[in-house]
Amino acid sequence: MSTEAKQVTDTLLEIRRRISSSHHATDWQEILQMVSPYLGKPSLAGIDRHHSDGLISMLWAVAGDCYRELGHPLESAEAYCTALRFRADTGFSEYYAEMVIKHSLTDHYSTAIQALEVSQENWQARPLWLRIFANLRSMWLDWREYKRLWCKRSKLLKQLHTLHNKGS
Repeated sequence: MSTEAKQVTDTLLEIRRRISSSHHATDWQEILQMVSPYLGKPSLAGIDRHHSDGLISMLWAVAGDCYRELGHPLESAEAYCTALRFRADTGFSEYYAEMVIKHSLTDHYSTAIQALEVSQENWQARPLWLRIFANLRSMWLDWREYKRLWCKRSKLLKQLHTLHNKGS
């Protein structure tokens, strides 16, 4: 792994540690500053394109999370949209779609629909035993988030299709 890829990986691990820590509130501005040096990069040197795109997508997704938590929905949507250009199969499609609906970000309706559909296709392509395990694990670790987002995917898709068709 290249030095740059290692730095990005270390940064993402540190961010995960900070977000997961229950000792203090997350400083989203500080986390945004941690990812900012890498956001303009089209790729990371020394690793294959697939892994580079995955890491850069994660960086943009973290930036989207930061902007969302800081109360900047348009910047958040743009960051999520950029993350999707690097990697379409993400873990934030429900957050993105929910935010797009809540703030009537009409320019993002079709992208949010695509993100949810790709997420749903990837989920359904996984073996049944893995989906059952992942659902049980999610319910066990954070049942409130599981219920709020995972169980809403089809509802979000319907809402976005309705909103998108009204605007067309």
